[in-house]
Amino acid sequence: MPAPVVAIKSTTQEHLDVLDVVNDLVLLKDGSCCLILKVSAVNFNLLSDKEQEAIIFAYAGLLNSLTFSIQIVVKSQRKDVSKYLDLLQEQENAVSSEKKRQQIFRYRKFINQIVKEGNVLDKKFYCIIPFSRL
Repeated sequence: MPAPVVAIKSTTQEHLDVLDVVNDLVLLKDGSCCLILKVSAVNFNLLSDKEQEAIIFAYAGLLNSLTFSIQIVVKSQRKDVSKYLDLLQEQENAVSSEKKRQQIFRYRKFINQIVKEGNVLDKKFYCIIPFSRL
């Protein structure tokens, strides 16, 4: 005899701690709230040793000065650059100047090599700052 079919009545919202978002604040079900800031990244490898050291010390100073906890979230997502490569191919074919065509060809080859050597990622950085219960 087959098992009876049970309708699922729960929703995703029942499993999340988020109650609502009001005036850019995330209100949580336990009565607390938090602020989520989207922050930008720095290409650390392009900086000089002195600049890298200055950023490390500034970041350490910021973290050590906090009297509350924060959460830092990094969201990485693979990017599909095939449409971009197709666009470059179209541009290469459409250009009348041989010099420009060669430049586009070399650039397209460079992008292709980067894709082959590793994943092209889109990274987003967030800082979550909690507030005490309301």
